[in-house]
Amino acid sequence: MSSIARPLAHMPYFEKLAELANDTPEWRSVSAALVMLRLFDSWMTTGAEAVFDDAPGLNAVRDQIAAMDIHDTTRGLLSSIVESMVIAEQPRIVTVAPRLMAYARALQHAAKWQLAADIYRTVLSYAKPIGDAETVIQANMQLGRCLRVLAEWDESLTCFAAASQVATMTDDVMSILRARIQEANISIDRGNLPHAEVLLDETIVQAKEAGLSEVRATAIHDRARVASRRGRYEDAVVMQYEALKGVRNQMARDRVLNDLGASFAQLGIFTAARDAFLVVAATAQEQYMRWTATLNLLDVAVQERRETLVEQYRRDLDGAALPPTLLTYYFIYMAQGHRAFDQLPLAKAAVNRAIEVATQNQLGQLRFEAEELFGELESQELDEVRETRKAERKATWSSEVDGIATALHELRTMAGVQE
Repeated sequence: MSSIARPLAHMPYFEKLAELANDTPEWRSVSAALVMLRLFDSWMTTGAEAVFDDAPGLNAVRDQIAAMDIHDTTRGLLSSIVESMVIAEQPRIVTVAPRLMAYARALQHAAKWQLAADIYRTVLSYAKPIGDAETVIQANMQLGRCLRVLAEWDESLTCFAAASQVATMTDDVMSILRARIQEANISIDRGNLPHAEVLLDETIVQAKEAGLSEVRATAIHDRARVASRRGRYEDAVVMQYEALKGVRNQMARDRVLNDLGASFAQLGIFTAARDAFLVVAATAQEQYMRWTATLNLLDVAVQERRETLVEQYRRDLDGAALPPTLLTYYFIYMAQGHRAFDQLPLAKAAVNRAIEVATQNQLGQLRFEAEELFGELESQELDEVRETRKAERKATWSSEVDGIATALHELRTMAGVQE
């Protein structure tokens, strides 16, 4: 159950197939997923006969899955979805939803958010808020996350509101608080820091009262993002390290570690920042987080004026299908890099692209940052601004911050990650 209208069934899959060369491994993967989804729709709407042994549609789907590359990690997931329908006595969304959403999560890890969003929309088109409450909550939460990455803010908020509504009906406090954290994240993305701050402070208190330590750690992590946006980087470091110790999910740890590195970079402690980013870039499960860490390594290389590393990270990101937020950061960092190496025309072109992407996707805070950078370039004041910011950075930090920097270096050493 979601108030998000479902577009023409599985259109993202048709569009993706149109982009791909026929009979390539990726084309076969997308094609197999599409016919599986159409079989699932038929099973849910016409009944179990859609997957009887002699059903032509069933055999066609099995053949397409069998034609996928044996190294494609989604092959087994697609097969398990089909076989779960065959085994089931009658069509029920609860039978297949966990496997469908596992497949969608694999797509998210691979940065295929449009395809993942279609899976969650498919689940929600059949699930009922009362009988399938847990499925409805989780599908709305994950759909909202996909839409947030794609900068589809209003639809994303609608998904989180739907998740919260069903969670309230079932007295699911954890999901209510998680939905509120996601709402706060969208406020941060849009630049509405006061609203995000209120939501997160309330969530931290309520999570503690409910004994939900991991939810509290997640809220503290995002509260640190607000502190960082306000320029309180030491506070952000301390909060992020507290969050890192409190989250158990590996993907959540990747996100916290990346943001911890970003706060160290803002403090000018580039060694600690690099330690964090290198670990995330090398070990994160999600493609999104690996891209984010690489972008942050690019930023650090620019600030240290290490032209060889700037070019290395630029090549690593060349051709990547970055979502709007990351794409805006990419152009901002490249503009700063071009200016650092006295390439002013290229710097202006890059910052104009940053402004364009931020404007198109309602990225208010990033648009402000890009326009501020454009003004500095136009007035040729960037060197002066850089030196002013450098002078504002403290030469020493609290013993707590120093201790956290040491812990990050030990973490990188244990992970065996090299630059």
